[in-house]
Amino acid sequence: MNEINPNYKDLRHLPIEHSWSIPSQEDLARKFADEFEKFLNQIENSWIKTEDTSDYVVGLFEALIDAMKHGNNWDPEKMVKVDIIFDETQLIISVTDSNPVEFSNQEARQKIIEATLPENLERGSGRGLLMMSHYYSDGLNFEFLNPGNKVTLTKLHSKT
Repeated sequence: MNEINPNYKDLRHLPIEHSWSIPSQEDLARKFADEFEKFLNQIENSWIKTEDTSDYVVGLFEALIDAMKHGNNWDPEKMVKVDIIFDETQLIISVTDSNPVEFSNQEARQKIIEATLPENLERGSGRGLLMMSHYYSDGLNFEFLNPGNKVTLTKLHSKT
């Protein structure tokens, strides 16, 4: 796995763009989210608010887990592709699995609604899309690539 460069501090060279391919393993999703948090810690107070960092990390982690679990069935031979663009105004994250079955924006919206129903609030799973839509409130979009579903998360930020 390519490593996010936690020493990147020169924000005069925006946008920052990176791509990775990660095997579908939960421990690697956690490791990637940890590295992403280190990266965000390097740039917080310059472009994002400190209190937003954990939201960005949780939303990314949920997207990774959904792609690995639902898209790739935890098959470590199947990769999840992650693309991150960070510029002066927004953070855009795309996570792509290799699922041959389409998952549409309409299905995603329905799952978000279902996650908020009283009978589902105590469930041990099923809130990943809800969390992504909450933490990346400026955009949650699904695209079918045949094969593969790509979820794109967008969060606008302001210089603090």
